Amino acid sequence: MEKEFNSYPELERLYGENDFKNLKLRMKFYDSIVERSRRLIKLLDKKNGS
Repeated sequence: MEKEFNSYPELERLYGENDFKNLKLRMKFYDSIVERSRRLIKLLDKKNGS
């Protein structure tokens, strides 16, 4: 995840250094939500399947 964002200097220029750091943190936060949702969906699918 980190490497992906560090390869976007134009994003960093657009957002400024602090905003860019906030953007990275926000993306990590959203990623964790997505990951938890996927796990929940898998669990629910297993429950409903049996």
